[in-house]
Amino acid sequence: MLVGVCLDRSPEMIVALLATLKAGGVYVPLDPKWPRQRLRALADGLTLRLVLTDAETRRMLSSAGLEATLVDTTQAFVRAEPPSHDGKSSDLAYVIFTSGSTGTPKGVAMRHDTVVNTLEWINDTVQVDERDRLLFVTSPCFDLSVYDVFGVLAAGGQIVVASSEMLEDPQALVASIVEEQITIWDSAPTAAQQLVPGLATVRDACLRRVLLSGDWIPLKLPDALKSSFERCT
Repeated sequence: MLVGVCLDRSPEMIVALLATLKAGGVYVPLDPKWPRQRLRALADGLTLRLVLTDAETRRMLSSAGLEATLVDTTQAFVRAEPPSHDGKSSDLAYVIFTSGSTGTPKGVAMRHDTVVNTLEWINDTVQVDERDRLLFVTSPCFDLSVYDVFGVLAAGGQIVVASSEMLEDPQALVASIVEEQITIWDSAPTAAQQLVPGLATVRDACLRRVLLSGDWIPLKLPDALKSSFERCT
């Protein structure tokens, strides 16, 4: 079953993604900030039977005429026992849509085995373990979020979710990296670039890995990060 997850980056969103996969569903991340027409078009085109959301977005989606069952995750019933599911590695795990910058957004469907191979490769290459903490700054509708949610948890590490307000304040992001003892940063290069002006205040940070992908990396960015995060590679 395809399950839409229309939640902003939050602990509730992470739980919704994990619960969907645990129950044998296929999750489709939907951004609450997208225009109503786009949300409805994607949901109707995929024939979503269920959309996990919050109270405010639920009212918006309902008024937009979305036909799927809308579940407010803040009111959802918590099961005492996890659902039983006999899944296969070849089953679909999620569908993420492209930005549509070159036309109509296109859905990219990924299977469990493909995702697991990628997560294991990153964790082995970067040597992620239970001591690691990742600052989650990526939209759940961007494919980098797949590692942010499942990769670190698979290695026994922890996720610290950056608030929307924090994302608008580079100085707050730098402070959070230090205060929360973040060890892994994963983003597009432009998101990491915004940290540079606040790096002069950094002292004895735990950050050891910066993962950058999705675009070209400014030539001076790696050295700027290493100059403040001395353990970073």
